[in-house]
Amino acid sequence: MIRYFFIGVTAFVIFYVFSILGLYIADTLVEYYLISLLPAVVFAILMLFFEKWYITNIVGLLLTAGVASIWSEVIGIWASVVFLAVFAVYDYISVYRTKHMISLAKVSVQQRLPMLFFYPTRKGAQIGNMSFEPRNDDSRGEVIALGFGDMVFPAIMVVSSSLYQPAHLLLFATLPLLGAVVGMIILFFFVSSRPAPGLPLINSGAIGGFLIAFAIFALH
Repeated sequence: MIRYFFIGVTAFVIFYVFSILGLYIADTLVEYYLISLLPAVVFAILMLFFEKWYITNIVGLLLTAGVASIWSEVIGIWASVVFLAVFAVYDYISVYRTKHMISLAKVSVQQRLPMLFFYPTRKGAQIGNMSFEPRNDDSRGEVIALGFGDMVFPAIMVVSSSLYQPAHLLLFATLPLLGAVVGMIILFFFVSSRPAPGLPLINSGAIGGFLIAFAIFALH
């Protein structure tokens, strides 16, 4: 039942993302509903019956776009900075102290819930049969996973930063994005041999990028 709930929520967010797109490109009401509803229905069917890791990753990108666009409009830039900092601390505690985030990640794989980006380290890996534990002498498990939240939170920072100074979009969008990417590179290449919280590195990079953009803007 919980799997159907997650798929339903995900389909609704996909509907929201494409409904915005429909407002710009649809000429008739029929076209609008086709653009809005069809992708949500298609992805819901794919998630239900075709459990492929790349489908989940595409869904995660759409979910990230939808959630980031909603929250960025609601909370604003400085609240976003606080929001990301708080959740970075929470992610650290939940992985290294309480460890409940690790358990949640394992449950999401076992229950095939759309909550993680998957990067299989072996060919033919299937959702539900993936393992985070290393085999033989390999330092990595069968999959490297990144929670949807690890993409949503920096995306909120990027969108909020862009809305903060739309006249300087290149500066305020690019630097937070670059900061988040640097944090992600460090996470993947230097910390991926064991379960690690993604938000402390990724959120710090996104916040740092915004603060650099803000300093550059303020000095001019």
